Amino acid sequence: MGGEVNDSLEVVFINDKTPINHYSIDVRPIKHKIPIRGVRDKDIKKSLILKNGVEALFINNPSSDVLVFESNNLQYKLSVDKRVSNKITSDILVKVANRIE
Repeated sequence: MGGEVNDSLEVVFINDKTPINHYSIDVRPIKHKIPIRGVRDKDIKKSLILKNGVEALFINNPSSDVLVFESNNLQYKLSVDKRVSNKITSDILVKVANRIE
């Protein structure tokens, strides 16, 4: 999957009973990835290793918590709304990431 500059797939889930439970997955070709270099070091909460040996960064944004990693020539960005970050933790995002092959 080479892709064009603006090619991406974004899947958004919003719980109809609790709309603040906003979760998204963004996937794009690695050659058109969103650079992480603009993220301040203080916003990177931790570096984690997924079960396939890939490094994932857990990033704390003002409005969301994000887990970003690269695998199979794709960049994955798993995001959860900050208002539910106490329920959807980095451990849960890592479990989701570990299921992506």
